[in-house]
Amino acid sequence: MLLSALALVNAQPANAGGLLGDIVEGVCGNCGAGRDLDDAHRRVKEAIPPYKALEEGASKVVNETLVQSTAPLLQELIARSRDEALNAGVAPIPQEIRRNLQGFIPDSVLNVARYRVRGGGDLSLQVNSIRYGEASAITLDYVIVFKGQNDALYNPTLWAHELTHVRQYQEWGLKDFSIRYVRSYSSVEAPAYEAETRYLAWVGVQNSQQWASSSSDISSSLLNHPASAFSFNGNSNVCGTAVTACQLNGSAPVGTPCWCNTPLGAATGSLIPTSSTSAQQGLFPPPMPAGLPSGFGMQVCGCWGPNPAPTAPESRCASGGVRINVCPGFCAPGHPLYAYVCQ
Repeated sequence: MLLSALALVNAQPANAGGLLGDIVEGVCGNCGAGRDLDDAHRRVKEAIPPYKALEEGASKVVNETLVQSTAPLLQELIARSRDEALNAGVAPIPQEIRRNLQGFIPDSVLNVARYRVRGGGDLSLQVNSIRYGEASAITLDYVIVFKGQNDALYNPTLWAHELTHVRQYQEWGLKDFSIRYVRSYSSVEAPAYEAETRYLAWVGVQNSQQWASSSSDISSSLLNHPASAFSFNGNSNVCGTAVTACQLNGSAPVGTPCWCNTPLGAATGSLIPTSSTSAQQGLFPPPMPAGLPSGFGMQVCGCWGPNPAPTAPESRCASGGVRINVCPGFCAPGHPLYAYVCQ
């Protein structure tokens, strides 16, 4: 989630939703076809109408001149907001969240992502998205800033959404991400929302496979669990999503996939502790210095001029510097494409 004011126009708080087990037939059927992730994902989307906040407007015409003039401003704002979050202190993905996403999100994304809860100056993207918008989290390059601690510690579905953006930054670079977002934010956000429903289906498949050896009838009570149990001792009936939260009729262990019905369709999320049983403060790790691992790309491959320096200082890298990385292709004979990565 990046610019909630754009993506979430007219979204209203939800008051009803459901749990993973409520669509057991859609996820699992007789626990045969449901073990195939693609089929399970299709059935999930058929059972719960996906979130429709990203419909394109009536006009398909894009003012490319406006895109090219606006994108650098967004790029600068993302970078400045990211650096403010880094200076305030960030931490790696919580281990319990990581265990729930291992096998669904690539390790290359899990390893590099950092997070914190709130923080930033008055003009930062995270402050304004959280203060004035409906965003539960915002992704600034490889840093995710959460509105609430419960989502940061117990909502793997929201993490799946935000980590999809981290992967986009990795693949496109900050400049191209900004251009794409200004040109069509829906084309950037759509894969992140798709990741939410795909994660719900993936957890259903994991749970059905886990219990298949002991029972041919996979009940909703067996499905209503996170992929990996959280240490939080207790059930919840509060579903937290990227755009809203809702109270469900039933309850299940914290971290269980769920969804909230909204006027725009179903917003997928995970069960989080209620406010009366909020997460223990001690679970949130203390701020730590930011340090990107060796090999992390600091720019996209391109023709950046002749005679590049082989190394350069870079405070954001754990090593304190970057090295040149030659890429496939040539700008001119004898002049290959290159970029810089952390040493």
